[in-house]
Amino acid sequence: MLWGVAAAYLGVCAFFYWMQERMLFFPDRQVRLTPSDVGMKFEDVWLTAEDGVKLHGWVVGSDADAPWILFCHGNGGNIAGRLDVIRFLRRAGANVLMFDYRGYGQSEGAPSEKGLYLDAEAAWKHLAERGVSADRVVIFGESLGGGVATALALKHPPGGLILHSTFTCVPDVGARVYWWLPVRALCRNVFPSADRVATIACPKLILHGPDDEIIPYALGRALYEKATEPKTFVELEGFHNTGLSAQPPRVAEAVREFLQTLGR
Repeated sequence: MLWGVAAAYLGVCAFFYWMQERMLFFPDRQVRLTPSDVGMKFEDVWLTAEDGVKLHGWVVGSDADAPWILFCHGNGGNIAGRLDVIRFLRRAGANVLMFDYRGYGQSEGAPSEKGLYLDAEAAWKHLAERGVSADRVVIFGESLGGGVATALALKHPPGGLILHSTFTCVPDVGARVYWWLPVRALCRNVFPSADRVATIACPKLILHGPDDEIIPYALGRALYEKATEPKTFVELEGFHNTGLSAQPPRVAEAVREFLQTLGR
């Protein structure tokens, strides 16, 4: 009896280990809308990651004096589901580069932690090729994209870093959900944001809400506490997927003020 239980438990551990990409990444291949569907002019861009994977993205805005948002989205859907975010960031005064990771939308390949880092590098390179200086770029990480954003910001210091409803690391989230598994030993996809923000020098704006039902608020606070100065924490209202455009005016004002400080 005990041998059977042990064998079943080990089987579940093995399943978690080998299938964790399917449990972590939820891409949608169908790009059903574009910015033009909601009245925004945009440019289709195609990026090439270091390993040759072709990636699709959008550039919205090309205001000469505006800062740039390099947007790393969360683990579900694709860029078509984030048109409200683009509008929010445009109203805050930024140009936006939003791209799909490998395996999402029209981008080639299949997602993995290492692959997503390469994808963000390709987006950074694209802005450099457009003549955008690093101090005019704010890297924005949404949910799982926070892990991508912190990796990029550590390697390529930007003008600023915004982290929206994200975590300290994937094992910290997984250990709360799968408390009965040795998650920390099994995780191959870690995204160690807390370790990174402790050494990222640029200004940081961290957004998280106490009613977040997917990424616990405590992890957002812990991420903030680990971050070096200068840093600001703004409390959100609503749930994990409550859009930025649905937030109270103080959130939009905090983002706008953060963007206006670039280069000062």
